[in-house]
Amino acid sequence: MYAVDELKDVPALPAAFETAAAAAADRTALECGKRVLTYRELNAAANRLARRLRSSEGVTAGSRVAIHMSRSVELYVALLAVLKLGGVVVPLNPAHPVAVRRSAAEEAQPVLTLRDVPAGLGSVTAERDVHELVAASVSLPAGNLAEAVDPKSTAFILFTSGSTGRPKGVLIPHRAIARVADHNGHAVVLPDDCFLQTSPYSFAASTTEIWLSLLHGARLVVPPPQLPSLPELARLITEHGVTFLNLPCGLFNLLVDGHPEALDGVRSVIVSGDFPSPEHLSRALRAVGGAVHNAYGCTENSALTAVRALTEEDVRRQVFPVGRPLPGVGLHVLRPDLAPCDPGEVGELCLSGAGLTHGYLEQPKLTAEKFPEHAGTRLLRTGDMARLTPEGEVVLVGRTDQMVKIRGFRVELREVELAAEETGLVNRAVVRAVDAADNLRELVLFCTTATGEPTTSTRSRRTCAARRARTLIRGTTASRPPTSTPSPTSASPRTSPTRSSWRRWSGPSRSTRSWPPCCPRSRPR
Repeated sequence: MYAVDELKDVPALPAAFETAAAAAADRTALECGKRVLTYRELNAAANRLARRLRSSEGVTAGSRVAIHMSRSVELYVALLAVLKLGGVVVPLNPAHPVAVRRSAAEEAQPVLTLRDVPAGLGSVTAERDVHELVAASVSLPAGNLAEAVDPKSTAFILFTSGSTGRPKGVLIPHRAIARVADHNGHAVVLPDDCFLQTSPYSFAASTTEIWLSLLHGARLVVPPPQLPSLPELARLITEHGVTFLNLPCGLFNLLVDGHPEALDGVRSVIVSGDFPSPEHLSRALRAVGGAVHNAYGCTENSALTAVRALTEEDVRRQVFPVGRPLPGVGLHVLRPDLAPCDPGEVGELCLSGAGLTHGYLEQPKLTAEKFPEHAGTRLLRTGDMARLTPEGEVVLVGRTDQMVKIRGFRVELREVELAAEETGLVNRAVVRAVDAADNLRELVLFCTTATGEPTTSTRSRRTCAARRARTLIRGTTASRPPTSTPSPTSASPRTSPTRSSWRRWSGPSRSTRSWPPCCPRSRPR
């Protein structure tokens, strides 16, 4: 459907960064609170730390290194240092529950964890304080390393929601990220541009923010470690002169509602994770000084896949195509036998080309299932159902599985159900995603208790969140389906309704009690 233009000579991330750093040596690379680093300073610090990691910690090509750090200058120094050695970065988000971080570390088996606060990983991996390593490296040479990193080698292992109850590690190669820098599909990045990193560095969306900025000699503004409030976010955008902004749909809607004036100087806004409401899009098109783009992507295709500039015509039609793929990426709407669909026919959206990752960590069967070979082409089966319009554009129409979007993040409902069942408080759980009153979606948990006695929703929610789903739950709601369906909270396992019957239920009434987020990380960002 969309031809794939083979990308030639896409470099590894360290080589691409060093080229940009040489051209923009005295320009600002990072702004983090009161700390400012030029490209010369950032590159030198990363080179010194890389030499220290090689000599004292034994990090070499292929070594997996976990990074457990808050947003700071040292975070980016550490990322670059590991990549310059040909190492593989395993981001561990300090805001995630210890069980989630430990699970990821057990899967990835890093040789080392760089941290600024204790990671709590036990004996899984050795931990080193990044500030001590940076201080010990100041006398080392600042020049670029001689290591030649293969662009096809793995740069990151990012973990995404999994239906088995354990997150899946995705192996992302250098070239899949670096290709976005020159082929981002929506706007030319200039050295005077300024990016704001709004995504956690453990999420695929952050690769677009970080590397689109650093590989073009642009300026990257790093918010404080604690989550900024909406007024603080608007102030950051205005005071720093942010020109490129990547926002999950929920946060985009909130910013348009509360502080549309902050978007006046922004040249390009990318809305990802879901489609904006026609009302918010119409208001944003009047407020934004540049363009508003819809972005489609997934971790398995290194995030950014297709981009489309949105218009008032889209508002009128209320149909939002995913956009044209970036160069080097193919979009295909296919039948179950992988034959092409006709225009208007619904099929599965499959991807091909330079953005595809190597697959899943230590899961060859799942990798073969999700990345099949067909007619000599390696594909990614996204699980998104789509159709082709008469104009040849791709429109999403649903999912083939239980994946949903919550606050712009893909969430497997089964993963949250398993997290609830593992608490020991419930015998059987079903989770649904429903529309909330604030134009965002939230998860609703239905359950039968293990003892037959009622359990408090607060206890269930917090226990579930502490195990796995903390970043997914905005407010788990205790509610009952219509009276024609047995109540999940009172029915015994033998007589309780099936998962399919609960999922057919249309959702809780507005009078149903709900609770605020159980942690700041799960609030709209």
